[in-house]
Amino acid sequence: MARAGKKTSKISTHATLALWGALTILLFQPSRAPAQDLQASIHGSVSVPSGTLVPGASVPITEFDEDFNFSIVSNQAGRFSVGSNLL
Repeated sequence: MARAGKKTSKISTHATLALWGALTILLFQPSRAPAQDLQASIHGSVSVPSGTLVPGASVPITEFDEDFNFSIVSNQAGRFSVGSNLL
């Protein structure tokens, strides 16, 4: 009967260590920060191979997950910008 008590004690010790290990992992697991947000924007410029910027160029924007397509036009400096409210 003395051996049975030792086996139970060993199992109990291993179970206790496993439980403490699991609790430690759960307590120190990184969580998602509340400040994270799913917003994006696109900024760029349109140029020809020589580097000259192209004003008035059509820039197609495609969002594949939502099957959403639209175009914007580069400004007089050849630059374009799309804010998160359109993406």
